Amino acid sequence: MPASSDPARLALGLAALGWHILPLSPVSKRPLANCPACRPQHGIPAHLAHACPCLAAGGWCHGVRAATTGPGRITTWWRRERRAVPGVAAGPSGLVLVDIAAHGDQLPPRLATGLLPGIDLAAEPIPRDVWDDPGRFRDGRDTLTLLARLRGGADSWPGGPEHQPVTAATPSVVCTCGIRPPPPTSARPSPTQPAGAA
Repeated sequence: MPASSDPARLALGLAALGWHILPLSPVSKRPLANCPACRPQHGIPAHLAHACPCLAAGGWCHGVRAATTGPGRITTWWRRERRAVPGVAAGPSGLVLVDIAAHGDQLPPRLATGLLPGIDLAAEPIPRDVWDDPGRFRDGRDTLTLLARLRGGADSWPGGPEHQPVTAATPSVVCTCGIRPPPPTSARPSPTQPAGAA
């Protein structure tokens, strides 16, 4: 799926894949705040998430518990908060997410043991030129590709169009996630969203 500069369009596109979406703060990348009725008072929860009237009314309270694949709810959320960043609730979506930092940090002094902590690349059965050139590693995406090659793959994700990485720009990093889509059978409901609910 190609990147989109329109957060609402990206959210709808990800939901169309069966991924459960929730709105995140564009600054903190955390779920948008609960409404006043749902905020804890003196450290005590106002109510349990499964009993929240806001969720049934289409609100985004309670973070990942509000996540949905319903285009109507997603559209309503992004009309209310246009700058929100789409978040994916991995569990109900059947996904494993990989957050790859692209901060431009300095490379470790010893590439053999520093690129993939816990793995001594010099002792692995791959050519030295694959890992011993600092110019090959611009960010975490290159390191992920190295790990894939080390473990027998040519790339960090399959080549088919259904497996293309999703790239999302955030305030601090560009993150490319190679994510396997959920099985095509049916989307899994989130803990507070019955199957088929929008």
